[in-house]
Amino acid sequence: MNNSSTNTPIESLKVLYNNKSYSESIDALLKNKNSFSKDIFHYNLGTLYAQKGELAIARYHLEKANSIGTHKNIVKNLDMVRLKLGLEQESQMLDKVDQLSFSIMEIKKEDYLIGGLFFLMVFFIALLKLTKFKKIFCFLFLFLSLFLLGTGQFIKKEFLTGIVLQECQLRTGPSSIYPVRTVFKSGQKIVVGKKTDGWVKVMVPRQLEGWLSQNDVGLY
Repeated sequence: MNNSSTNTPIESLKVLYNNKSYSESIDALLKNKNSFSKDIFHYNLGTLYAQKGELAIARYHLEKANSIGTHKNIVKNLDMVRLKLGLEQESQMLDKVDQLSFSIMEIKKEDYLIGGLFFLMVFFIALLKLTKFKKIFCFLFLFLSLFLLGTGQFIKKEFLTGIVLQECQLRTGPSSIYPVRTVFKSGQKIVVGKKTDGWVKVMVPRQLEGWLSQNDVGLY
């Protein structure tokens, strides 16, 4: 457990955790949610669910924590949960396009801002030192860089990452009347696009494109 983001010690939560009273720990953590930063809250919640053996929801909270902050144990606990889910080789089973899609979704918003400022700084320094011919290439490089950054921001805005919270059926359309295409494993990571009437469209992995009930997916 970690409460480094708060000045108010939650001793009862620590006692419950040390006594392996994980359900009670979760209740106490939820009641004291405002005492934690978002990343630490989801990190602690994911860790507790992992201890309970509820691995899919544990992965959801740990992935959400990882998308917000950089606590040193998040990745370690995520790897442990993926291993227990049997998904430690998950990324290696994807093609290059799907791997790139997940990588883009994992870039934090502040990293886009830092990247944009870096390219602008390099550009203005180059304008002062380069010849006219080389400045043309510099303009092209800046345009391409800003285009890629803008594309990444658009993707982040239009799509969401999700974790499948329980084994569920992927259907060809947004309703239970549509045929079942396949069954998703609990804990699997996806990227979704459209949302309609309680259903979400799976976009990545691309070979598993279809519709899932939103109740079966934790989005972040």
